[in-house]
Amino acid sequence: MTGSENLSKMGEALLGEAQREAAQIIERAEKDAVALKEATEREGQQIVQNAVAQEETIGRREARRKLAAADLEGARLFYTAREEILHQCFNRLNQALRDVPHQQDYLGILENLVEEAADSLQQSEIVLGVRPADSHLVTPDWCQSLGARLEITIQVSPEPAHIDGGVVVSSQNGRLRFDQSFEALVKRHEEALRSIMAQQLWEPEPPSKSSGILKKDNSG
Repeated sequence: MTGSENLSKMGEALLGEAQREAAQIIERAEKDAVALKEATEREGQQIVQNAVAQEETIGRREARRKLAAADLEGARLFYTAREEILHQCFNRLNQALRDVPHQQDYLGILENLVEEAADSLQQSEIVLGVRPADSHLVTPDWCQSLGARLEITIQVSPEPAHIDGGVVVSSQNGRLRFDQSFEALVKRHEEALRSIMAQQLWEPEPPSKSSGILKKDNSG
């Protein structure tokens, strides 16, 4: 399993609690949108009522303009709520990734990340940068065994990598670099992760469509 596949599965696994919070956030956004729409409708009715006969058309036009603005603001509320939910999901993902080095299969994850980077770099010799806490894992024997399987030479940089987990893989001369740190993985696969999270949270029918709050009012 590649590092990106590991990351995607972790993103899916974190959505249970996020879905419950998502429902609460969307419900709050719906209430805000309803309140805004109702207040704007009342204001629009007042505009029309206060308009004298010769200015009634202008009054109704102003009322419709305000209702359209309310719809736009309602849509903004939903967009903001969705972004808040996704932001919380990414926070959970980053926290979960910080816990990965404590898992029993962490060394296997490092192997997958190194293999993925080596395949991309296509170098006969590579250098690994790991965080200080992981230096005891990437032993000379481990490097030799993995290098033999990948048919390359693997060394470990004496300089620690300032990362939360994962590995930074470089060519021997340092000119090529493939960042497989957890931070870089999240950033590199952000769009795919957002898609996974959004699909799990809102598809097949996003809350904004099912609520009917933002449907345009064509009356008047």
